Parts: sequence; C-alpha cells; structure tokens
Amino acid sequence: MLKSKIATIVTLVVLAGTSSRCSGQCRYGPASPTLPIGLTLVIRTIKPVAETSRSVIVQIELSNQSNTPIRMRDNLFAERDYELHVRDDKGKEVAFTKWGRQIRTGPIRGSGNDVTLAPGEKYEDQEDLSHIYDISLPGNYTVEACRELYVWGNIYSNRIVIPFVLPARGGGSNGSP
Repeated sequence: MLKSKIATIVTLVVLAGTSSRCSGQCRYGPASPTLPIGLTLVIRTIKPVAETSRSVIVQIELSNQSNTPIRMRDNLFAERDYELHVRDDKGKEVAFTKWGRQIRTGPIRGSGNDVTLAPGEKYEDQEDLSHIYDISLPGNYTVEACRELYVWGNIYSNRIVIPFVLPARGGGSNGSP
C-alpha cells in the first residue's frame, strides 16, 4: 500500500515537472529517431506574405502512410496538440502573446481524449500565429511545428519561412491583431 502511494506521488511529480516545458522545443524533447516510415507532419500557409500584427493561419497536416496505428492525445485546443515555434532571422524565438503564454505554460491545459491515427488516415488542423506569437516587426520568420505521440515520441514538421511586412495603409483588416 505504501509503495503504491509513493509510486503515485513520484509519477505526479514527474508529470508536473514535464507538463510546462516547451520554450524552444516540443514539450517533451527532440524529434524521435524511430518514427515509422510514412508518418509525416507538414505545415503550410495560404498567403506567401503576411502582415505584422494580423491573422496568419498555419495549416497543419499529420498523415499516417505507414502500416502502424499511431496513438496520441487529442486536446481541447489545437495549440495544445501542436506546438508552433516561430523564430526571427537571427534564430531567436518570438515573444508569446498573453494567450500563447497561458496555453503553453498554464493555467490553460484543456482536456482531451486518446485517439488513434490509423494507417492511411490524416488529421488536418490550423492555428493562428497572431494568437500565439507577438509578431510586430517586419522580417523573415521561420515556423516549425511539433507534436508528441504516445510510444514514439515527438514528430517535427517541415520548416517554412514567412516574410512579414507592415500592414498596408488604408486597406481593410484581414484579421484581428
């Protein structure tokens, strides 16, 4: 009985210590070297150029073309399923917005369910960079996504470069700041 309680306490301490890690890498560390061949995470944007402090949608696709089912957690928020990382042209990660800090480091955690991505299936989602990152200066920004998968570890996406320019004067807003 005592061993069981100690094991439970140790497990909770370990989980509490790892649940908020995320700045600069996926919550639980580097990319897994043993991902099944055919499992891919791809990101892209519709617009080739974005405006600072405006909505920028990143489309995310996790595709399982392997012959192995992939288990993972499906959370309430896409921002908890996938971590987008945005770096400026010097490689420095851009500052979070208030929402970005809350979703990444707490108190917002969200609930979720365990799901399986069967062979041949894909999940599609999207995130708005302007909700997570404060991109207020023009320049070229590199974006990468990652996701933690049960048993396998982390999968990382391709890297894309998005040029950000100042918003045009007099034009309508294409999103919220």
